[in-house]
Amino acid sequence: SVKLFPYSTNYNNVGLSYLALGNYPKAKDAFTHALRYGEYFRTYDNLATIDYLTNVNPNTRRKFLIAALHKFPLDTKLWIYLALLEYKEKNIEAAQHAITQAATLDKSAPITNLYNQILNNQPVNIDFSY
Repeated sequence: SVKLFPYSTNYNNVGLSYLALGNYPKAKDAFTHALRYGEYFRTYDNLATIDYLTNVNPNTRRKFLIAALHKFPLDTKLWIYLALLEYKEKNIEAAQHAITQAATLDKSAPITNLYNQILNNQPVNIDFSY
């Protein structure tokens, strides 16, 4: 379908299939290709997921997340990934700022739990089902 209809969402869906299979390089390639056809916030979320799962260099991840948040400042997942990155890197104040932004946008239990863990400097327990 991507050859017939090369849209951002179609490439994003291909990337999701590869992501579900654990083929991160092909998933990242599909998501990156999707950006050539449009700026879809879910594509940025998915690229952030791959970067998190594959432990991409923290400075590279931070730069990507900050650029993505300039485009999509109301994207909860991007704020969460930035909070997780900063928390892992021991940048507690930056992590608390990022998770506060996420918690302001989304009051769900998983976000609230993560918010409490980071603000109370506790071990982080990630739930990707949200």
